Amino acid sequence: MHTVKLNFLSNLAGGIASALILIAVTPIYLHFLGAEAFGLVGVFITLTGIATLLDMGVTPTLTRELARLSASDDGKLQIPMTVRTLEVIYAGIAIILFVLAFLFLPMLAPSWLKINSLSANTVQLCMQFMALQLAFQLPLSFYVGGFIGIQKQVLMNVLNTTLVLVRTIGTVILFIVFHIDVVTFFMWQAAVTAIHLLVMALCFWSVLPKGVATFKLEILRPIWRYATGMIGISALSILLTQLDKIILSRTLSLEHFGYYILAWNLASLMLRPAGPVFNAWLPKMTQLAMVGNTHELAMFYRKGAQLVNALVVPSAILISLFSHQILHLYTGSTQLADATATALTLLTIGSACNALMHMPYALTLAYGWTNFAIYQNTLACTIVLPLTYWASKLYGLNGGGLGWMVANVLCIAASLHFIHRRYLKMELKQWYIGNFTLYFKQNSIYLNRLFKHESTR
Repeated sequence: MHTVKLNFLSNLAGGIASALILIAVTPIYLHFLGAEAFGLVGVFITLTGIATLLDMGVTPTLTRELARLSASDDGKLQIPMTVRTLEVIYAGIAIILFVLAFLFLPMLAPSWLKINSLSANTVQLCMQFMALQLAFQLPLSFYVGGFIGIQKQVLMNVLNTTLVLVRTIGTVILFIVFHIDVVTFFMWQAAVTAIHLLVMALCFWSVLPKGVATFKLEILRPIWRYATGMIGISALSILLTQLDKIILSRTLSLEHFGYYILAWNLASLMLRPAGPVFNAWLPKMTQLAMVGNTHELAMFYRKGAQLVNALVVPSAILISLFSHQILHLYTGSTQLADATATALTLLTIGSACNALMHMPYALTLAYGWTNFAIYQNTLACTIVLPLTYWASKLYGLNGGGLGWMVANVLCIAASLHFIHRRYLKMELKQWYIGNFTLYFKQNSIYLNRLFKHESTR
């Protein structure tokens, strides 16, 4: 339990640091690049999400396998070979991604995006550097998954936070001192991401148990079923989270798409507290599920769910109720706040619901039940696609977050029932009643003061 607490605290600290960095640099990027060029940053964020489709379930499979193998001395001897086998496969995926992105992105972007002031040559150059950065960015998730699996998450967070901070400070210096353009911006991002990847890979291998690290296809035989399920889950999850951006990048101008990405960046802060809990809890939950210790698993799961609730819900309420004021204070632009406030509210509600589903999702993965998430995400995508397209046509970027909110609210309403009908049946009532009772006890005074203050203004 000590390891879990340490991992959680380090994940939380790393998540807070990343969130603060994101909050700090977004208005700086918007100021120096301009709204339209900042829209290209949004395009890269979307492409990064889509590119993880090529992960092919390798990263979550690595996390689960390392957690499983770490539970025994014999298993630890197999870890280097397992990592090497999956690492070689992942390297091939990254190369394929780079070739495809480098060849096709520069050709597709000018016809897909609604560009006003940027030249076609500038956009094409940016796309080429995006392709290079994607090839370095994607494998980072592999090593992050490895650190999580062997429960070396303190080191992972120290490395990630330090390297992200170096990249960010360097970018700000380049803006202020050298007045770089958007092409140089993406060139710098690609170079620093390559260094980030190299450092993460070397440090990861340095903390692995000693053993033979060779490529062996036999390693894949006992894990292919789980990996196949994770391919489906990952593909549908990525499609679900990126559908709105794919549609809006086509229906909105690049400037207004940049506004939407700004709202998404703020709303996605709701997901950050859930990630540290999920990453710290999943390896231990997997081990408890494997040995059949249902009683301890239920208690452990309950604590994780309540922790996510306490970390997410207060902030979600605050941002949802005061989205316009927050955007105005954050950017200093009344025009931007007027255009984006509704989208921020919808995206925040959807992201909060998504965060609350992290622990039930971890429960299904601990038992290796991947089919449920595939069915759930397939249904959600069939809702999000037409709803987002219709709403964006009618309401522009303010309608873009509607599908994301509806899909995640429905997950809370329906998916919990099906998960707990199969695993930890007694925890369904506890999830609904216990979590929200805990929340209201802890935050009733805060909410009363908040509304009293607003009513006296």
